[in-house]
Amino acid sequence: MQNAEYVAQRDALIPRAVRHANKAAGANPQSSADRETWNRAFHGKMTELARPLTAGQRTRTVIKGRA
Repeated sequence: MQNAEYVAQRDALIPRAVRHANKAAGANPQSSADRETWNRAFHGKMTELARPLTAGQRTRTVIKGRA
């Protein structure tokens, strides 16, 4: 899969992850704890949803900022 294709497919998942995070912490979290809950819920859901996009592909490991 080319990078642009991956990015487009991943971007399409954002609304689902936002809905999930809003359910977890509210659409407009005010406290630090709520913002942290929203952040964790969003990123966790994005990781889960995007996993099939990279299934079976090798990824590069970045060490000390170098690819």
